[in-house]
Amino acid sequence: MKYLFASDVHGSVFDMYTLAERIGQEKPDKVVFLGDFCGRGEPKLFREAVEKIKAPIVYVDGNCDEDYALERYGLASVGIEYVDYAFGRRIYCTHGHIKNRLNPPDYLTEGDLFVYGHLHVPFIEKQDGVWYLNCGSMARPRGSSVKTYAVVEDGVARIKDGEYGDTLTEVVL
Repeated sequence: MKYLFASDVHGSVFDMYTLAERIGQEKPDKVVFLGDFCGRGEPKLFREAVEKIKAPIVYVDGNCDEDYALERYGLASVGIEYVDYAFGRRIYCTHGHIKNRLNPPDYLTEGDLFVYGHLHVPFIEKQDGVWYLNCGSMARPRGSSVKTYAVVEDGVARIKDGEYGDTLTEVVL
């Protein structure tokens, strides 16, 4: 199973087309958008970029995604969190503005993976037995980071350069 995680596109048509291109190259089994997906971009052009993605997509709400935002783009959300199971572990996905590594769900256990965005800064680290993966931002990176997304496949997590697809960080979970 191969997952691709992206966050904080903020409606950028250019960055959505770039991300769709990366997704086409990565060929994930599932794409999870971790919030702040929509924004001030042109809905029709943005939707055309999203339609280029051939993998199943899960949309999680972020703090900038108003109730109607995804509807404007012809899309639907699963709410503020999504939980899946793969590689013998739970994968908890959220935007990060409510639950994050400082305020994780109580039920996460040793080896689980918590994936989020919101900070616009990518990282992978282990804290109290739980892996925390922040995929960064495809449109508005902060600090010294570049535009990024993350891929998790066969128990290996990678943070990848959003423009070129190069692996920036790789960790065996």
